[in-house]
Amino acid sequence: MNRIYEKTSLLLLITLCIGACAYNTRDEAPQPGPTQSTCDETVKYRYAQIQPILDSKSCTGCHDQGGTSPDLSDSTKVRAYINSNKNKFITAIRFEGDHPMPKNGPEMPDSLQKKIENWICQGMK
Repeated sequence: MNRIYEKTSLLLLITLCIGACAYNTRDEAPQPGPTQSTCDETVKYRYAQIQPILDSKSCTGCHDQGGTSPDLSDSTKVRAYINSNKNKFITAIRFEGDHPMPKNGPEMPDSLQKKIENWICQGMK
């Protein structure tokens, strides 16, 4: 009796695993997340174009050396942080999630969000 129970349990487990991995319709396919956005290649962005946005939106006013973590005071630190925390960074500038940025400030305009996202998508040069 135990062997029948074991075989039935194993068959049920395999069926559930296979069924859980398959997509039955197009709607069930994974949707693009913050790191899977499509790059807009019409304008090539450089850090020189992104740095004034970070300054004007008070990012570097709080996120500087000795200030609030992460330190976003120069291009190397900005790139290093984004490389390690891309989803968190993009979610924050989209004014979503647990820590929308700028903190206690108005949401950054979509046009500026898109510039930053495209700069990230293009390789942060």
